[in-house]
Amino acid sequence: MEKPNIKQAISIFKKALELEPEIDLYPDTETRETDPQFVANKFAVLGKAEEGIKLAEQGKIEEAINLYNEVQQLDLDVEINASNWVLLYFFGSLNNQAQDVCLPVKKQLN
Repeated sequence: MEKPNIKQAISIFKKALELEPEIDLYPDTETRETDPQFVANKFAVLGKAEEGIKLAEQGKIEEAINLYNEVQQLDLDVEINASNWVLLYFFGSLNNQAQDVCLPVKKQLN
């Protein structure tokens, strides 16, 4: 199930490849990436991880946990880094929801 913005990103990446066949669509990696679908999904996953932090800052801890879990199911190669999980725990603690965050954070950090 692709959202319209992912489809649009794929279209833009394809156009970029037509204009510049040697372009690296995801220069943060060691290898040259030319798969528009892969790159669009990576950026979508990274955006969702950022959204999880914003949700946690707003006190929406359960939504943030669900979003982090969704991110990791969408892309098994992506890792929500430890600092994101620590931030989630921190904001959960501030909102008296540390108990809700404890198990997911512990599971991810082990």
